[in-house]
Amino acid sequence: MKGKLIVIEGNDGSGKSTQARLLAENLTKRGKDILLTHQPWKKRLRKYIRKRIEEDASPKELVRLFLIDRFIQCLVQIRPALKKGKIVILDRSKYSTEAYQVSRGFPEKKFEKMSEWVEKISGVGTADLCIILDVGAKESFRRLKKAKRKEKNIKYETSVKELEKTRNKYLKIAKKYRECVLVNGEGTIAEVYNRIWKEVKGIFKE
Repeated sequence: MKGKLIVIEGNDGSGKSTQARLLAENLTKRGKDILLTHQPWKKRLRKYIRKRIEEDASPKELVRLFLIDRFIQCLVQIRPALKKGKIVILDRSKYSTEAYQVSRGFPEKKFEKMSEWVEKISGVGTADLCIILDVGAKESFRRLKKAKRKEKNIKYETSVKELEKTRNKYLKIAKKYRECVLVNGEGTIAEVYNRIWKEVKGIFKE
């Protein structure tokens, strides 16, 4: 495909949504055709997923829901955008599902096979680049609390212990997939963005 797929990942409180927006704005100013989007994607399914999370749904159920949503989005939104040559910036993707659900007990190998199937059938393969923002669990929790978002986040993200568990999985994911790059997510918004840009600019011939 002519376009490029850039994923921004990290724990809640890592600042990934802010950085994804800044990256989209910067690339737009540089003349790139950008699609900024996120996962989960479909509004109704996103609401249902959050409801099931709040009801302590099993990792097995959540993996299936996330993959269904991803499959639909890839077919309807991401694949057409890439074919048109757009730069797709995706806030969360399969890496989040793996980080959260495998750390909660879903079999890693099974997830890999299911995820590969979605990529193959949807026609949207591996990202050109996945930035994983690494922020310490205590700092993530502090940011969430400061933003008064604690009550809006899924239950297993609302303690330092669970944030640390997910962070550790992200650290393993960063080493596991060659498209993933670990970026220090602590510091000012500008400092973090500069670190991200150093990685992103390498995939463009400018």
